[in-house]
Amino acid sequence: MKVSNKIISESEDSGSVEGVLDVVSAHNGYVFNIVEPIFERTVKCTIPESMMEKALGAFGKRVEVEGVIRYNKEGLPLGIKVKDLSKFPDTENIPNFKKLRGIFGDNAGEG
Repeated sequence: MKVSNKIISESEDSGSVEGVLDVVSAHNGYVFNIVEPIFERTVKCTIPESMMEKALGAFGKRVEVEGVIRYNKEGLPLGIKVKDLSKFPDTENIPNFKKLRGIFGDNAGEG
C-alpha cells in the first residue's frame, strides 16, 4: 500500500490564528481568508453559515479565529475550520502610551 506524502507532511490540531480578515465568500461553502502578520500568508477559514454575518462585520479588521487548524510540513497554518471568531478593538479605541501614563499619575515609572 502506497501512502501519499501529502498525508504524512500535513497535520491538524486545535488552536487559533490571528490576522486581518479578507476575501469573504459564500461560493462552494462559507469561507474567508485571514492574512496573518508574521509571514503575511493567507489562511483559508471555513465557517458555518451562522457565523457569516459576524465575519462580514469584521471584514478588513484584525481578528482571532479558533478551531481545528491544518498545518503544512513546515508547521505553518494552511486552513482552519472555525469554531469561534473574535474581532480585536479598533486601534483608535486602544489607549496610547500618554493616556496610559495618565492613569498612573505623574509619578509613573519612578521607583
